[in-house]
Amino acid sequence: MAVDSMFGFPDSAICCSPQYNFTIDVKNYSSIQFGGILNIRYRTGNMNITDSALSFSGNGLSDTILPYGTTTFTITNFSFDTLTSGFRTGGNVVVVWPVCESGTSVFVTDSFHTSVFIESGTGIVEPRTLNSKLKIFPNPANDKIFVMNPLPEKSIEYVRIIDILGVERYSSETLYSFINTSLLKEGVYFIEVKNKNEQPVVSKFIISR
Repeated sequence: MAVDSMFGFPDSAICCSPQYNFTIDVKNYSSIQFGGILNIRYRTGNMNITDSALSFSGNGLSDTILPYGTTTFTITNFSFDTLTSGFRTGGNVVVVWPVCESGTSVFVTDSFHTSVFIESGTGIVEPRTLNSKLKIFPNPANDKIFVMNPLPEKSIEYVRIIDILGVERYSSETLYSFINTSLLKEGVYFIEVKNKNEQPVVSKFIISR
């Protein structure tokens, strides 16, 4: 059993605004029919302990899923509330997976990964998304990346790299001409650059050797 896809999930969202609707497809990858209640759990870079995971779908969905069949969860009026939903202002890596609440036991074959950038919701908001104007090269990278920062040249507040599970792998208060990535394992990473008094910008890159 696995989350197969998410449709309509935003690349960027405004904090605390309950206006986001999206669907989540769960596929039964086994040859055994599932019958029972499924729920969709998620965690973000702020929630690295599985036991702290939250639920997109409330009390879950009672359904029968045929072997290799798919069922769809519809999430309506979801709020990216930074106080209660586990998301934070800025870039978030989101890990999503199905959980069996009752009925046939399920084996989760994989987790689904996506991302969302949360705006504070105060003042005039200019939505920012991953892969905006923050240029990373080479991409895929090996032992170093070069970063072209699109923000005005002001004092850097922080630069950080997080992995696909939201774990911080690098942080600095200085944006150097290149960043040593030789200690990073192969995979997908996100870099976030924030100047003081500016919204952060986020971009995705891959380490491949």
